[in-house]
Amino acid sequence: MATASQTAPHIVLSIEQVRLLRDAKGEIELRGPHGAKVGCAKPQDDLHGWTEEDIRLAKERLASPGPWYTTAEVLAHLKSLETK
Repeated sequence: MATASQTAPHIVLSIEQVRLLRDAKGEIELRGPHGAKVGCAKPQDDLHGWTEEDIRLAKERLASPGPWYTTAEVLAHLKSLETK
């Protein structure tokens, strides 16, 4: 069970705010009481955080011939650079 110090800060939304977020078709700007932008929120279906451009680039890179390296190989190489 998480204690208060282990949980992420959160904001409780009103029913109307939940409806607006749920029904949004894309990112929503969050503004303070004087209209200044304080952040952004995305609807539940868009929480993955990947843009169409991110997906396009990932597919392009996956189609390339490589070379491909595992995480272990990259970490071993980086560790070998530390000893030089």
